[in-house]
Amino acid sequence: MMMHRAAMRDVVIVGAGLAGLVCAWQLADARPRARVLVLDQGRPGGSSALAVGSFTAAGTSLQRAAGVEDTPAEHYADLLRLVDLEGDAGDLGRYRRLLRWFCEEAPATWELLSGAGVRFAGPYPEPPHRKPRMHNAVPAARAAVETVLQLLASRPKVEIAPGREVTALDRDGDGFRVTAGEVERCAALVLACGDRSAAWGRVPGLNPDALGRPIEMAAARFGCRDHPPRYAPSLRTVVPGKPHVEPQRHLVEAGRALTPAGTIPGVRLLERLDRLGGQEVHLRVAEERLRDRPVCTYPGIGYATLDHLLEQGLARRCGPEVEVGPLRVVVTLADGGLDVDADMAVLDASGTPLPGLFACGSAALGGIQLNGHRHHLMWAAVSGRRAARSLAGTPA
Repeated sequence: MMMHRAAMRDVVIVGAGLAGLVCAWQLADARPRARVLVLDQGRPGGSSALAVGSFTAAGTSLQRAAGVEDTPAEHYADLLRLVDLEGDAGDLGRYRRLLRWFCEEAPATWELLSGAGVRFAGPYPEPPHRKPRMHNAVPAARAAVETVLQLLASRPKVEIAPGREVTALDRDGDGFRVTAGEVERCAALVLACGDRSAAWGRVPGLNPDALGRPIEMAAARFGCRDHPPRYAPSLRTVVPGKPHVEPQRHLVEAGRALTPAGTIPGVRLLERLDRLGGQEVHLRVAEERLRDRPVCTYPGIGYATLDHLLEQGLARRCGPEVEVGPLRVVVTLADGGLDVDADMAVLDASGTPLPGLFACGSAALGGIQLNGHRHHLMWAAVSGRRAARSLAGTPA
């Protein structure tokens, strides 16, 4: 394909998931004249559009309306019990500061999304959080993505370009050169390309576009410090047109799994997921063991009962048992990305911010492992908003 040098953009954002879209939205509002290009190798939405839609935050108006007294400080204390951090003493201190800042920014970011028109239900409890903090977008996470896309449609200086895979990143004087079919030049570059959940090979990703190649490109070309991803296979329903929900551990362990390799006791299945990558699985469980208990994650309500699965065709009765499925073994999240500071500026190996280079969303987690406790969507929105404020030069 012939390439040409396009006119200089103010900002190029690589990735049109929730992090990249929030960054573009907030930047457009802060700097209406800024020329912003959002590139995505697939369709806008990324992995965020496939998620159940849980946003974890403390101190929101939805909590107060429900009579829940909560603070970001309490959220932070619980969060430290959930995450894993890897690095030296300096890294660990910086990660803790980022996480504290994240908890402090989460309620205002949630209010921003709610004020923009995203409907939320909740807050719902989610142990081991000690207070109800799960705010679920209705009907699912895609609602947040679509709301931001609608807002961006009225920002004429923002262009969203789907179907353009980034194949090279380079410096271009004081700015950057991004090759995505055509060559794009920009003064500042934001990496919002998501995680690398589809890059393992042994087990497919729920989002096949989640390869995270720009992370490796930036590390190789600009000297960024990249933390390798941790792949954790899990079960997700795969009925066309239905939510991609995850069965709870007690549901899996209560019965047996029917797999192409034969029948596996539920208690053993979770130990063998990496050997069943992409294969179809059905769970058979005695119905009486699932009554009046949440059995899986679910859009809008946080967790669903067996009745919800039966109503949606995600389960069926087989005598005294129920069969849940089909499910597939996939990777939904793979934390590990570039190190950033509190401005979302990408750091080099010495910990120095690289001029003009920013990251947000999963690409900016560095050595922080959020462990899937419903923080990823909120991290995407908070970090995208913060990157935009840094680019616009507005106070934190």
